[in-house]
Amino acid sequence: MRKSQQPKCILIVRLSSLGDVIMASPLAQVLKQQFPNSHIVWAVQKESAAVLRHNPYIDELFIWDKAHWQDLWKQKKYKQLWSAVKLARKTLRNYKFDLALDLQGLLKSGFFTWISAARQRIGIGSREGSYWFMHKMVSRNVANREQMGADYRYLVNQMGWSDQNWELKVYNTDEAETRAIHLLTEYLEPGEPFAVICPFTTREQKLWPDEYWQQLILRIRGRYHMKTVILGAKHEGNRGQQLARRCGAINLAGRTELLEAISLMQKAAVIIGVDNGLTHCSQALPVPSIALFGPSCPYRHSGCENSRVLFMDLNCSPCKRRPSCGGSYDCMKELSPDLVLTEIKQLFKVQALILDD
Repeated sequence: MRKSQQPKCILIVRLSSLGDVIMASPLAQVLKQQFPNSHIVWAVQKESAAVLRHNPYIDELFIWDKAHWQDLWKQKKYKQLWSAVKLARKTLRNYKFDLALDLQGLLKSGFFTWISAARQRIGIGSREGSYWFMHKMVSRNVANREQMGADYRYLVNQMGWSDQNWELKVYNTDEAETRAIHLLTEYLEPGEPFAVICPFTTREQKLWPDEYWQQLILRIRGRYHMKTVILGAKHEGNRGQQLARRCGAINLAGRTELLEAISLMQKAAVIIGVDNGLTHCSQALPVPSIALFGPSCPYRHSGCENSRVLFMDLNCSPCKRRPSCGGSYDCMKELSPDLVLTEIKQLFKVQALILDD
């Protein structure tokens, strides 16, 4: 591509969810390598912005406060909502984007891609009618669904770029690190090893049984002499407290901002979680991690030696949002604490080999 044809200003649209924002984030580095002088703007929802804010390959964030727009709609404040839409359109169009990439493929992401008025708008796996907003569509990676971030890497390849340097990484801050250390000192001695669990999610079928978490926490403490820290969102604090009471864990669910939670995970000996944003974040950390998938399986391999994905691959799974088991959720129940403990043992062996090297 001639220099005169190279995009000077690029918009990436991946509004949510946290896990997918993390998985898509290496695209910014790929674009900077292809177009070093380009100005990259990422459109993201407010709740996921923290994991992108300090990424050195992203020049600016366009943050969408979805909850505010929804409140205006519910309260029938249509004039204020229309003003918010016009402001978003004006803000985006002021950049004069040469290229916009819709990585989400939904109506909401397609809308923001469209109002940006980018000269070229490309969507990945566009659905819900969002393809009407695009100049070009790229299909999702139907050939390889097992690789983490497969759809985004496939887009990179289809655009003629290389994904060899696809590095999953979370860029944290010193402030978040300091607050995380302060929290830990309330419960642990300096340097004391601990495990982290991320047991909560928005959909019931993706949960691991509470009794399994209790068994796992108690057996980690008995076998490895480690306490367990529970992490989760602000609204999950009470659930974390109930679980902590039953097994002596440390409940920090609801007590951390996103980057603080990631700082805590960076210090853990091992991380175990279900299909949620924090678990996906753990795949970007140099810490042994285990993801428990059942009704959904976004990937089978993260590309990291020190991470594992446990998925039973039953006839009915992944069912995603349409369970056919009548609420028994066998795909999660068959992931026994014994299986998880076996993987923890193997991961600790791998980690020891890496440290020896």
